[in-house]
Order: sequence, then structure tokens, then C-alpha cells
Amino acid sequence: MNHILYGFIPLAFIFLIAGLISLSKKKNRPVSAPRTNTAASITETIILFSAGCIALICISCFNNGILLKLRELRPAFAMTHIIITAIAAAFLLSAALLSWFGRTAMAVILMTIIFFSYNAAIDKAPFEGPGYIMARIAPKDSWVPVVNYTFEINNGLQGVEVWINGVFLGTTPFKMTGDEFNKKVLFLTEPPEGFAKAPEGVPQENWKQPEGNWFKVQIVGIEKEENISRQGISYLSKFKDYYAKIKYAGEWGINCIGTSGGGGDFYQYDYEVSLNGHFSVTDKIEQENRERFNKLLQKARLADYKVDKEWLATLDTYGERGWRDVQKIAENEKELSEILDRWVKWKYGISDDMTQKQAGKDLDDICHQVDIKRDYSKDSFEGRAIELVYDKLDVEYIVKKYEKILKSRNQRSLASAMVLYQVIELWDKKLNDEEADKTNIIEKKITPELIKLEDFRKAAVLGGPEIEKYLLRQYQREKRIEGVELGYRNYEYTMGMFINKWLYHLAFMKSPVAQEFQEKNRQEIMKLAELIINNNFNRERNPPEFLFYDLNLGEKSMAYEYWASYSEHVESSFPSFWWEILKKRWDYLNRLGSLATEEMYVHCWKITKRDAPLMGGYLQQALIVLPPDKRKPVTNVIVKELLGIANKKRQEIGLDINAVHYFQEDEPVDMAREFLVKSGDEESFQWLFFKYGRNQKNYLKGRLEQNVMDKSTPEHSLIQILAKNEDSELRKLSLEAIRKLSTAANRKILEKLLNDSDEQVRSAAKQVAAELEEIKNTPVSELVSEPKGN
Repeated sequence: MNHILYGFIPLAFIFLIAGLISLSKKKNRPVSAPRTNTAASITETIILFSAGCIALICISCFNNGILLKLRELRPAFAMTHIIITAIAAAFLLSAALLSWFGRTAMAVILMTIIFFSYNAAIDKAPFEGPGYIMARIAPKDSWVPVVNYTFEINNGLQGVEVWINGVFLGTTPFKMTGDEFNKKVLFLTEPPEGFAKAPEGVPQENWKQPEGNWFKVQIVGIEKEENISRQGISYLSKFKDYYAKIKYAGEWGINCIGTSGGGGDFYQYDYEVSLNGHFSVTDKIEQENRERFNKLLQKARLADYKVDKEWLATLDTYGERGWRDVQKIAENEKELSEILDRWVKWKYGISDDMTQKQAGKDLDDICHQVDIKRDYSKDSFEGRAIELVYDKLDVEYIVKKYEKILKSRNQRSLASAMVLYQVIELWDKKLNDEEADKTNIIEKKITPELIKLEDFRKAAVLGGPEIEKYLLRQYQREKRIEGVELGYRNYEYTMGMFINKWLYHLAFMKSPVAQEFQEKNRQEIMKLAELIINNNFNRERNPPEFLFYDLNLGEKSMAYEYWASYSEHVESSFPSFWWEILKKRWDYLNRLGSLATEEMYVHCWKITKRDAPLMGGYLQQALIVLPPDKRKPVTNVIVKELLGIANKKRQEIGLDINAVHYFQEDEPVDMAREFLVKSGDEESFQWLFFKYGRNQKNYLKGRLEQNVMDKSTPEHSLIQILAKNEDSELRKLSLEAIRKLSTAANRKILEKLLNDSDEQVRSAAKQVAAELEEIKNTPVSELVSEPKGN
């Protein structure tokens, strides 16, 4: 139906143009005589009828778009609209025929009446229901919106049996209409037998631990509501409580929860019912998938990260979970970042010589996928694909496409709108890098549209003379910084307070004009930063990004000058734990870069009030924030201070300071040393080995094993230290890390251990070598992720 309607518009235009061409001939022009010639009458009739059809199609397709949604309607309601449209078309033809008899003026008047009548007949109240006329023409209840449900398990498990209110509905994933659901499932005013009552004093609606495997789920549906003011009927979305059970492989789900959501535009509502629960059988599937995934990464390491398309296709079976896992590991294993890019390029066929048409198809595919998921992030698989493909796209085409989105209220809310904005942002940066002194097409076309929508944040990011002039003009009109007295036109509500939006966005802009403004209004921007950081709603005391824009000024930069104030304000931040406060101070110094000295990091440690017990694990949480070049010197100062506290405790009770005896004060010292050991500091390793290596070797081995088998990738330097230690047990411990991380550097260590002087070490090394060889020879087809369910 849609294709027919769209196809008829150009056809009507052809007839209209043909009629106009015919009129260009003098003999075909109508005259004032009572009866014109036949050719002129035909021409006039064609023109009127063609123009009328175009107007009729525009009303029916572009007003409420009802004829484009006939498949979404119930058959009786769809047929009513078709009949009304056919009647309107017949009247249009009759009106056009009046011109045949020389009654053109009457024909135009009659056609205008038809248009208004047709528009009134198909009109509807947005998101409520049919208009007054349609509600009395269409068969009763034929306009009830069509509801569709999709039942699925949150973690993607397939083949799960679903019961609602004691009625078996199907196995996930499955779909059913609202009519089918309401016909099968009887609504219960009381919980079914077996659903546990809440304990005394606990409201039933807050009780989340039912017995008998039942759990409560709110399912959204539509309900009829009388609309007295319009003398019609509306249908509104409402949630109702249902009681569910789920079963997989003969096992009832436990610890289950359920949610539902979705929406539509009155004619059709699509709702998703997401259920989730725990099944013991899925634990086994998850564990087996995890082992296959680890072996797949090991194959990449054994091949020095040179993987083929079959390997990439196997990795692709792990989906979003695999993407997130590889991303996490790649933080410490940089070679995997290139594999992530190869994965994205393979998935979308991205290459240096790809055409604009191919790139456009990839963009359309990504937009379609994120709209289905209703979610998009720059850190996602799709986000990385956009970064790799954007410069292959035609920037003029992208600008027109995004302009269209900005002018459509419905499309601006789609996830694909965020995709297009990322493309626009990347192209803007590319064009600025190429010709910074010129106003590019994005700044000419997109920035003005964003200003119209009052989306000043995005407009300021893209920049251009339009937003610069606009913000500067507005700031000259209103220079006050804080308060609701600024008026809604001038304030921005951020971090729980009202601030001058013009100054706020000018402070965030990066352009020569903005930089000149920031230099002239430095004190006002510093005051703005103070307001944002030191207010009760910014409990974390997060500093605004613009504070770090002028670091090129060195000690005269805003961030450097503000450091003392920030360090003071963060003392009252949330969370209030000492290690969180220390991390925030160190994070700020990290952003200062080379301006932050070793003494400044040490000073942060000394001024942090450690009133809570100094647990070593919390200390390591803070130490990990330190930049690599500051870790050893700063941590050594901390160790020296903590060691002094521990030794003072020993002296107080008359023990030798070198005595191996557990004290609470020893734990943070050991953990700080272990932090350095994990980073490959041999001096700290020797310190720990001297302390525990003789009398408490098992304790030392246990502590080192935790570092070697940590979830994050172990450092090669730590493995090297263990592999060359005189203690055979520690050399064997290095093999556990090599088994986990079979990089080229670690395989060289393995080769040395295969010829170790200790037979047990050689035997353990041979076993690791055999396991790695087995993985290397394992076909990737055996490492595919097993689907959850059948």
C-alpha cells in the first residue's frame, strides 16, 4: 500500500505538468465564452483532478499518516479508512468534471470542502484515539490499538518455558498479540496458590521472595477510558500485576525478576516482557563458554595476534559480551586493540578502498541495529565501527541526513540520531584539522539548526561563527553568573544549581574566538568552576572539563591555580572514605600532567585523614591511580611511613623490628610492596622474599599467586622475576601465569624453564608447553560460543 501511494504522487505530478504544457498552446486555453473547446476542458479537468489527488495523498499520508499504517490497524478500521478515502477520491473526480462544463470556480470550491471534510473525518487526537467523526463512522471497537508482546529472557537464553498466572504461553523467545494474551491469561486479583505472603509488617508489593517458584511481573497493556470532553474513547497504557514461572531443561528458575516496557503511537503498541532467573544448567554452559573464549584468545597470542577471518568469525559468536571482555583485557594487552579493529572491519567490510555506497550501507545497518536495541554508546561495537567508517562517507549527504533528523521531533529521539551526531562530530573535527581557519559545511548547516533547538552543548562542541556570535551576544546581555534570577532563558540547570548558560558554554568551546573570550574572562570562568565544584549537589566534587583547557600556560593555568582549592573541597566529597578522597586528589594531579610533581602526590597522601582502619586492599585501590612514572617513588615514601608505624608497634611490646609476626599495621605495608611487585619492581620482591621466604614461604607463595592469577593481565616483568628466582616453587608459579598469558615474551621464559635444573620445574614446564600446543592445534570451529538454549 505504501509503495502504491508514494508511486501515485509522481504520476499525479506528471498529469499536472502535462496539463500545464497543454495550456501553453493558445488553442487549449479556456476562454470566457459559455462553453470552451474540448481540448481546454480536458486540460482543465486533468489539472484539477491531479492537484486534488496530490492534496488528498498529502492529507492522508503526511498529516496523520493513516494510510501508511493500514497494516497496523484492525481490518475493520483499515477498511473504514480505505472506503472514506475512496469516497473522497470519487467526489474529487466529480468536482473536477465540473470544469468540463465550464464550472471551474464551483469545482475549486467543492474540492476545498472535500479536503476539509476528509481531513476532519480521518483526524485523531494524538496518542488517544480516533477523532469525533471517525469514532462514529467506524465499527464499534474497531479502533482498539493492536498490541504485540515479545517474551524473552534478559541474558538471551532460548527455550525457556513461560507460565503467566498458571497458563503456559510458550518458550522464549516468542511473540503474541494482546488479544491472544488476554484471551489465554485470566487476570488474578489475588496471588495464585504457592505465592508466598509477605511477612508481618512488610507490604505485599515490596515482598520479592515468593515461594513455589512464583514471581511477580508488571506487564504493560492498554485500557479503555471514557473521554467525556471529546465524547469519545481513549486507550491508555497501564501496568498490571501478573504472576510468572519459568522453567528450563526441567528446572524451575529461582531468584527471578521480570520487567516490561515499550510503546507506540495509538494504532499499534509493541511491548517487551523481559524475564530473568537462575538455572544451574546455565552455569555449566557459561563456564564452558568462558573456557572456549580463553582458548580462543590464547590461539591469537600463540599466533602473535595474526588471526584470520575464521578466527574473527568465531570471536563474533560471543557477541557483545565478547566485545566487552576483549576491551577490558586490551587495557593491559594493547595488541588486542588491533584485533578489535580487525573484528569491526571484518564484520562491516570496512577497507581503505571501500566506496561511499558501501560505507553508507554500513551506516544504515548500524542505525537499524541501534534503533532495535534502543541504545547506543561510543564505546560499543557500533561506536568503534563509526570511528572506522565515517571518513568514507559523503559529508554533504551526512549533513542533509542529520538536518532532516533535527527537523523531525520523532527521529531526534531515536538511538540512530546519536549515531549520526557522532559522525557529524568526527567529520567536524576532521575538517577543522584540515582547514582550521575556514567555516566548514557542518558549522554552516548543522550548528544553526542546533541553535534553533536550543541544544547549545552540541552546537558549542561543533562550533562555528554562528554559535560564537550567538553566545557572545547573549552573554553581553546577561553577565551574572548564578541564580534563578537570571531567568529561564539565561540559566542552565547543572550539578543541582542554576548558572549562566552563556558563560557555561563559552567556557567549554574550543576555538580561537572562544579562547580569546576565556582569556579576557578568566576570573568569571574560575568563579563558575568554583560554583560547580563546591555545591551540595555535586557531592563527588567532579571538576568541569573546561578547567583544564589552558594547561599550556603551565603554573599560570586555571587548573594549576585552582589545585589548592580543589584539594580542600574534596575533603568533604562523597564517598567520604579516605582512599576515595586520595584517589580524587591523585586523579586531579594526573590531569595536570607534567605540572604535577612527585612531591605533590606525596603531599596528597600526607594530608589525607586516614581515620578509618588502614586496610591494605583499600590502599591498593588508591595506588592503582598513580601514573607509571610516579608509582615507585610515591609508593616507597608511603611504605617508609607505614613501616615506621609497624616498627613502632613492635618496639612498644618489646619485639625485634625484624621479627616475623603478624600485626594489623603490617598489612598495608605488605600490600603496598605487593603493588610494586606486581608492576615488576624487583627491589620490593626481594624485600617480601626476605621477610617471608624462609619462615612463611607458603604465605608468600599465596600472596604472589594472587597477583599472578589476578583477573587483570599479569605483568611480564613479574613473571620474569619469578622465573629466575632461586626458589623452585616460585619458578613453578611463573608457569601458571604463562599458561594464562602465552605471549611471545612469556613463551621465551617457558623455553628457559623447559631446561631448568629442577626436575619438577621441567616437568611442570613440559605440561604447560603441551597444553599450549594442544590449544594451538585446536580447530577454531570447536571454540564457537555455545548458544544459550536450543
